[in-house]
Amino acid sequence: MPEPELHYFCKPSALRPATHVIDFITAQELLADEPACQTLWELVSTQFRTRSKFLAVWAGARFVALHRDADGRADGFLLVNAPVNWQIDYVVVAPTARGQGVASALVLETANQAFLRGVPYVMLTSKASLRPLYEACGFVPVTAAETLAPAAPAGSTGSYRTLTPKG
Repeated sequence: MPEPELHYFCKPSALRPATHVIDFITAQELLADEPACQTLWELVSTQFRTRSKFLAVWAGARFVALHRDADGRADGFLLVNAPVNWQIDYVVVAPTARGQGVASALVLETANQAFLRGVPYVMLTSKASLRPLYEACGFVPVTAAETLAPAAPAGSTGSYRTLTPKG
């Protein structure tokens, strides 16, 4: 049985320090870095085995959070789909860089960039086993029935729901 997924959101409200230097670049800037593109493709191909999903997600990717090792080689990536609110897709770290806080730094820098750019919410969907990582970065899990609908305007009789974090 596949591991259940949780939906998370974060409303960036302050800058938070990351333990690693993260480059936050446009998707177009990443495409200009052939070695980094090759590494990203290899990681996605070997860790997710969902190349067709990755290609569908890539079409909407606007930003990439990128970590480089001491030799300057890319070893961690996070894709951001950014129509209004930001959707995090594909947090992926090379096996040699795991356990060093790279994933946390990628997520924190993305939330920091969202805060600096006035993005209302950052959202993602991930396996339940990664809950400690995302909660440590300020994300809150929500149930599928909950929405990020705006608060009801004063005097409104419309149907609005408030967002309640999952415990």
